[in-house]
Amino acid sequence: MPTPGQAAQLEFSAESGLRVSVLHADFSMLFHRLYEFVSSNHFLGQFGAAIRLYVTPKIFIRPEAHLYEVHNNIEFSGSRATALVFRSAIPLRIRNNRLQLIA
Repeated sequence: MPTPGQAAQLEFSAESGLRVSVLHADFSMLFHRLYEFVSSNHFLGQFGAAIRLYVTPKIFIRPEAHLYEVHNNIEFSGSRATALVFRSAIPLRIRNNRLQLIA
């Protein structure tokens, strides 16, 4: 939550990791069952930036942008992917089986 008088906050993110995907299909032929596996390994990097614009001290909107770098990519057309996201947040809680706005 921002300090009083502060209407915006910048956020930056960076992540890296390994993604392993294994897809399989099985085929039945009379009395034998055959399994076919396809695996794909990627090293990923993500870089992002966002700005939180506070409407009230507890309610904000956050436009953000992300760039994903994918190493060892053979399934898709390129090694880069981008995402533009618009998020908003309203703090809510459940009390006595009722949804309430946190004031």
